[in-house]
Amino acid sequence: MFSEGRERLMANVRQRYSFPPDSEVELGVGSFPAATSPGSEPLSWSRTIENLLWQFAAVFAIYYGDSRHHLCHVLFFDTRVRRIPFLLGFASLAIGAAISTYLAVWFRHILKCEDKWELIAPTAIPTATLVGLTSLLLFSVALWPIWDVLSLPLLITLLMALSATIVPHLPLHRYGDSLRVD
Repeated sequence: MFSEGRERLMANVRQRYSFPPDSEVELGVGSFPAATSPGSEPLSWSRTIENLLWQFAAVFAIYYGDSRHHLCHVLFFDTRVRRIPFLLGFASLAIGAAISTYLAVWFRHILKCEDKWELIAPTAIPTATLVGLTSLLLFSVALWPIWDVLSLPLLITLLMALSATIVPHLPLHRYGDSLRVD
């Protein structure tokens, strides 16, 4: 009975992941077929142009700031910035970076754990998402006196420039297979 259940399970695994019928698959955590890593395949022209546009928009936003001073001067020396939400936004940003470092560096490189993050730290990703949204909200409140409604597109532009062009090239994550929806 045990071998009959195992054969049925193996047939289901082969069918779901398209393994050849003669391949022997070890069941367990991390037994998914290997795929290419995100940095190994060349970017298409449209993706390259999109990344360049995000970088250009971020450089423009940083350089021109509020049209009198660059963004760093405005953030750290302008009296119109609400300091308490601004500092709390940096604190939540640091917490998000600490969670990312915990997952990507501690588990991946120090403990040499190749399991998925959803399995080894199931609350880390939702916590990082909540902390990131809190950071966006706090930075929006802090910068609202300067840019009003334009503070949201400014923050989203800086986030997209960081996440779309810089983070994928860091050697912190090596997941080749994306999350499955089936």
